[in-house]
Amino acid sequence: MRFRQRRNQLTTIQSQIGWIDNVGGVKDAVRNYFEEVYQEPELDRPNLDGIEFKCLSSMESESSVADFADEEIKATVWSCGNRKSLGPIDSTKNFLKSAGV
Repeated sequence: MRFRQRRNQLTTIQSQIGWIDNVGGVKDAVRNYFEEVYQEPELDRPNLDGIEFKCLSSMESESSVADFADEEIKATVWSCGNRKSLGPIDSTKNFLKSAGV
């Protein structure tokens, strides 16, 4: 483990001004490199001010949210295969069916 840590250390780096071997200089050189690589050029981006977007009314918004009915949940669970996993807890739908869901 220690060998790998030593191998992964960045103790010197070559920059535009030559080799740098002190910790602060290496940090600065790495930071400057990535700042230069990921610097975004100044672009003339589109402006969306003054553009009207279609929006849902409060009544439309409220009507789009509803609880699931027990029948919908049961129909979905029973329509799937028995060996299908529900997710990271690794329980199967077979378990839910046996529990009466």
